[in-house]
Amino acid sequence: MCFSANASFGAGVFLTSIGVIATKNISNKKQILFASIPILFGIQQITEGFLWLSLTSHRNYFLQQFTTYFFLIIAQIIWPIFIPLAIYLKEKNRHFRKIKIMLLSTAILVSGYLTYCLATFKVEAQITGMHILYYENFPKQFHNLSGLLYIISTATMPLLSNNKLIRYLGVTILVSYFFTKIFYSGYEISVWCFFASIISIYILIIILQENKKTLM
Repeated sequence: MCFSANASFGAGVFLTSIGVIATKNISNKKQILFASIPILFGIQQITEGFLWLSLTSHRNYFLQQFTTYFFLIIAQIIWPIFIPLAIYLKEKNRHFRKIKIMLLSTAILVSGYLTYCLATFKVEAQITGMHILYYENFPKQFHNLSGLLYIISTATMPLLSNNKLIRYLGVTILVSYFFTKIFYSGYEISVWCFFASIISIYILIIILQENKKTLM
């Protein structure tokens, strides 16, 4: 999480467990990416846990660059594609197919641009208060546009789903994004992942509901 190494490691274990339960309850292979979203959240949180350790102890300094980039690769390169692709693959109903393909294309564009930025410009992480601040020296003229396309690519696909619960998931992503944008400006990359727990539990509920299963 965005608060401490222990919180990050605890969240990582919790989210990974949620993902394992979700993947074990799928009824077909098309659900696997969607059910795996909490696992990827968990890996991201564990990575940030090691980043916390590298930022608070000189003994773990050697981990800092690797964990910074690994966290940002998941946050800025993988997520824009992973979420819309996971939902697109699991949908049986192909309503809004052309729009969904356009959203996937947008996701690839955003991911490609952010890949270029991470490979070209300097990034570093620093603890300020109770959060990790990621300094990214990306072109400022494209900052707002890339952020807008990022949230469009991750949130719009679930909003177009024929499953009401997945549409609610899209709303949750939007609300959590704008909440962090307004109240935690500058810390969005780290703080937004706080909402990963809510999103992951909701994904498990969707998987269980779709396959008419319970945890009992």
